[in-house]
Amino acid sequence: MKKKPILSIIIILIFFISCASLKESAQNKREVIVRYAKNFLNKKYRYGVQDPHYGFDCSGLVQYAYKEAGINIPRTAKEQYARSKKINKNELELGDLVFFSIEKNEISHVGIYVGNNKFIHSPSSGKNVRIDELSNPYWEKVYAGCGTYLK
Repeated sequence: MKKKPILSIIIILIFFISCASLKESAQNKREVIVRYAKNFLNKKYRYGVQDPHYGFDCSGLVQYAYKEAGINIPRTAKEQYARSKKINKNELELGDLVFFSIEKNEISHVGIYVGNNKFIHSPSSGKNVRIDELSNPYWEKVYAGCGTYLK
């Protein structure tokens, strides 16, 4: 008779431990994404490229950093936005994605949220991978939404 309560307690403990591991694993992936992307600060923007030696375009940097964390995501900013789970700006966590509509009122730029209202991205031709503030008037004007692959 006493075996059933003990077995139930063990099952409940295993459940809670596995839930904590999943949460910890997601947090680790977030940290890996941001840390890896930061390795490429000052690398040249290169349209259509995702090569740590040659440079990145915006979505190439994002895809490359996510791949390092074991997460496969689409190649273009537009596809990354379409397939991400949409979240509000106030829900952003480390490693989530921030999307912008710079050209033709469609998603054309993406960055990785690094905390403290900042994101890392590969901005445009002639510029380097850098960290910018979401509150910058330009980025506020072209802001289109946020998404995650980590929840």
